[in-house]
Amino acid sequence: MRHPARTASLCLLACGATALATVPPSALPSTAIAAPGLGIDIRDRFNQTFPGGSLIEVRGQLRRVFGQRFSTGATPHDSVESFLMDWSSLWGVPFEQLQPVGPFDDGAHQIELMHEEDGTNPSFTSVYWQQHVRGVPVFRGWVWGLAANEPSFPMVLGGGTLKDLGADFPASLESRDLSPSTMDPAVYAREALNQFGAPPLMTSPRYVVWAGVDTDPQPARLAIEFVATGGGPWDPTNHQKMQYVVDADTGEILHQESQILHGAVSGTVSGKVTDGSKADACNTEVTKGLPYVGVVVGGTTSYADANGNFNVTYTGTSNVSVAPTINGRFFRVNESGGNTVASVSAQTVANGGSATFTFNSTPAVAQTAQVNCYFESNKVRDMVLAAHPTYPTIANQTSFPIYTNIADSCNAYYDGASINFFAAGGGCNNTGFSSVVHHEYGHHVVNRGGSGQGAYGEGMGDCMSVLMLDEPQLGVGFFANNCSSGLRNAANSCQYNASSCSSCGSAIHSCGQLLSGAVWDVRNLLRAAYPNDYRTRLARLVVNSVPMHAGQSDIASDIAADFLTIDDAVSNGGNNDIRDGTPNYNLITQAFNAHGLTAPSLALMIFEFPNTVPNAIDPAGGQTYDLTIRPVSSQIQTGSEKMWFREGTSGSFTELALQKQSGDTYRATFPATTCGSALQFYFEASSTGGTIVRSPSTAPTDLLSTVSRISYAIALDDNFDGTTTAFVSTGNVGPSRGGFLRTGPITVNNCNGPVIATGKAWVTGSLSTSCNDIDAGWTEMLSPTFDVSGGQTIALSIVTYLSNDTGGFPGEDPITISASNDGGTTWVVIDTIYQSHGWTSRRYELQNYLAPSSTVRIKVRAEDLGAGDSQVKAAVDNIRVESIVCTAGLFGDLDGDGVVGAGDVAVLLLEYGACAGCPADLDGSGTVDSGDLALLILSFTE
Repeated sequence: MRHPARTASLCLLACGATALATVPPSALPSTAIAAPGLGIDIRDRFNQTFPGGSLIEVRGQLRRVFGQRFSTGATPHDSVESFLMDWSSLWGVPFEQLQPVGPFDDGAHQIELMHEEDGTNPSFTSVYWQQHVRGVPVFRGWVWGLAANEPSFPMVLGGGTLKDLGADFPASLESRDLSPSTMDPAVYAREALNQFGAPPLMTSPRYVVWAGVDTDPQPARLAIEFVATGGGPWDPTNHQKMQYVVDADTGEILHQESQILHGAVSGTVSGKVTDGSKADACNTEVTKGLPYVGVVVGGTTSYADANGNFNVTYTGTSNVSVAPTINGRFFRVNESGGNTVASVSAQTVANGGSATFTFNSTPAVAQTAQVNCYFESNKVRDMVLAAHPTYPTIANQTSFPIYTNIADSCNAYYDGASINFFAAGGGCNNTGFSSVVHHEYGHHVVNRGGSGQGAYGEGMGDCMSVLMLDEPQLGVGFFANNCSSGLRNAANSCQYNASSCSSCGSAIHSCGQLLSGAVWDVRNLLRAAYPNDYRTRLARLVVNSVPMHAGQSDIASDIAADFLTIDDAVSNGGNNDIRDGTPNYNLITQAFNAHGLTAPSLALMIFEFPNTVPNAIDPAGGQTYDLTIRPVSSQIQTGSEKMWFREGTSGSFTELALQKQSGDTYRATFPATTCGSALQFYFEASSTGGTIVRSPSTAPTDLLSTVSRISYAIALDDNFDGTTTAFVSTGNVGPSRGGFLRTGPITVNNCNGPVIATGKAWVTGSLSTSCNDIDAGWTEMLSPTFDVSGGQTIALSIVTYLSNDTGGFPGEDPITISASNDGGTTWVVIDTIYQSHGWTSRRYELQNYLAPSSTVRIKVRAEDLGAGDSQVKAAVDNIRVESIVCTAGLFGDLDGDGVVGAGDVAVLLLEYGACAGCPADLDGSGTVDSGDLALLILSFTE
């Protein structure tokens, strides 16, 4: 009978089709990058904040954020955390769902990468978070950031496999008991156990959130994950070890993955240790030192060094018994085929004497396999740690099991806890030899690096053989009577294919050749450039790239971005900015592009902003702003450097030439504008080949913005996330009937839309999972009074949400925004909104509706007053009122009240820090600092 588990472990899953592109953030689907609760498009903020940033998506799933420095902090953790707090919504995931847990055995959430060759001074720290909902981890839901180990720890690369769970699912867990005692094995294990002939051993189950893997998103549901193991190396016919993810309520198998990862590789050991890369039947045996073997001296075990040498002290001076064992510090050999484990006779050695021991001195096939597997496992482990001295788990792991001479043929496998090799038979040699061992241990490197297996695991396993042997063929001598060819060859021309994984095939072993092919091509190019140390350079790139693949199991072009970012480490001669290339940019891109794994292109030129973009400019015009335009892969066409500028948020742009200063610095001069107006602009230059480059790169779709004003004061500013607020609610319906309340975060799907996923907001209705709409009444949320009497332009910014298009009479009930200048006695309607919409940011100039005063209030009203039953849900967030002054006033009078005093100090402190063009920058230095504070105090009139 054909054994289903063995079939699954040989074939695993068919390689999923993927399609990868480097895209501007504006091109990503809105479902992937919405910013719940913010009310503004996350793409606009990303472009405004990171003009040099780019995103890589694979079949609509965001995989990488790269292109510039994105965040800083006091530690790598702080730097990456600050980025994720602002930008996790790029993945459609609120930061509150992230916990600092890494994809490693010990849960460590940060690791160091790219050390110097002596194992010191790592160039990067990679920091990881895992997605959770109510403490339940999302299956393979990870996000990470790579921070450069330099001052302020800038984050230079980010990536992840986060899952957009929508709003309904998290709410469905609110009232659910998620304790382990609620998991019924009669339900969750029923379908899985039908795949075993005898009851298997099972790990403790745990709740997880299932939302698909890689580029196959699935509707979120609560699931249970566990591993079942049947048989063992001693019983290969019935041996299977399977990871299951099953529906928590029905036991339906949602995902299963064999933990026995076979490798179709060749090689056998005959004699002492088989020399070279081929199987024992193809090469002769030579004596080689066995690394780190255990040596029992007088009953105490010590360990030899990497070359098999030992120097052990013991108590006393008499003769002592010395007995080595092939079970060493880092690996333990277990015999599965009925043979004895290779051994040597103990010797009695005099004090100060020496002894020589040789395992497998008279070669026998079974013992040769044992010695070979032990020797090669230690060598590949040493190579990994030389490239990454603190590699997760592996750096400190001891007694890792090796099973040899398993009574089956033509295979080898890794099962998550051991590496396993088959006896000769079935037309194949014993699989316990060099390249096979390297490949299977490569699966362990992938597993402990936090990555999934699949095509990537097979490809990276082959890469371990390339790194160890410096040869492209894998498994030469795998088949009996064939010492010239192997099973796979890294010297290939396999091409990435969006529908079938690769031109070499869609099976994971075939698709894996994409990665080994690219790595082999990198090897050849490095060898030509660095003939003396190319293997060390290659190993550092390959091994350090594995933790960047956390949560993924496929092969796509994001791996090229990982290689380039690692290559651009300062310790490697780079500058942590791959837009202008890396020390080995040309050869890495040449290698990956040759296999259709398109690497990020060099920028034609790079726009850089030494100072932040001014948040305000002088209405009189003449204010300047300096930027740099640095040529990279093309020279800049003289005279093409310009700023496109418009007043307002619509209409045509005006072209303004940039004035070249020294070097790559250019100066923009803003024209005269209408005070109080919003202004939009972008920068542009052409290459000598005629290609136009803009910043933001997606302009004029995405733009930079500022406002025209002489000075301003913040009269009201509340995002409702604090512990208190001066806003109040009123009406004839309470929260149970849909009245306004301040609450959050809410992740339920109330009335056809997510209400808020981060922080707090004013929301109609309770936190129930039903619509809970406004029921036959009205509700209002009102601001406190505030003073804008000194302003010429009063700018109200407000974020609203409305759903009113369901029920019997859709669209008939609006939300209304009103203002009062007499403390709330009389009101003027500013806007009435009937159209159902998601979060929307709105801006109004209040002076167009009422005279500014010292007792202005704002209110938002939502209602359900029509003849029929429409379902209405409304929310309000982020209310801000600025009093903008448009006439020159007293120097230092920042709040426009006619005097210089404590109120102006408050305004200055709000703008403290880098703030080019801010009214509080009294000395024009581009930074609001102690110098401006001193000038302000000297100008006091109160």
